[in-house]
Order: sequence, then C-alpha cells, then structure tokens
Amino acid sequence: MLNKLNDDFNLVVNDLDNKLNTVVSRHEEQYLKGYSIFVRDKERQLRELIIKLNNRNNDSSLKDEIIYGLKD
Repeated sequence: MLNKLNDDFNLVVNDLDNKLNTVVSRHEEQYLKGYSIFVRDKERQLRELIIKLNNRNNDSSLKDEIIYGLKD
C-alpha cells in the first residue's frame, strides 16, 4: 500500500513537473520574442538618430564651406 502511494505521488509530481516545464518554455519563448521586438525597435530608433546626426553634420559642413568661401 505504501509503495502504491509512493508510485502515485511520483506520477503526480512528474506530471506537474512536465506541465511546469511546458509553461516555463512557453513563457521563455514569449519573453524572447518580446525582447527581440524591443531590441529591433531600439535599433531602428538609433539608426534614425544616426541618420539625423549625419544629415545635420553634412548641413553644417556645407554651411562651413559657404562661410569659408565668402571669406576668400
């Protein structure tokens, strides 16, 4: 009788362990997908800022060239 209870207990624990592993795996996958989306969005924002800074630098360089041209 004690062996049967022990076996039943082990089955229940194993079943719970498998269900928990399934849930944890699903949550890990969802987290990684969300994190990936977040990182891609931040990369896009960073690229946009770099482009704006490059454009601003190009405009400044052009203005500097015009100013230097006027000095001559």
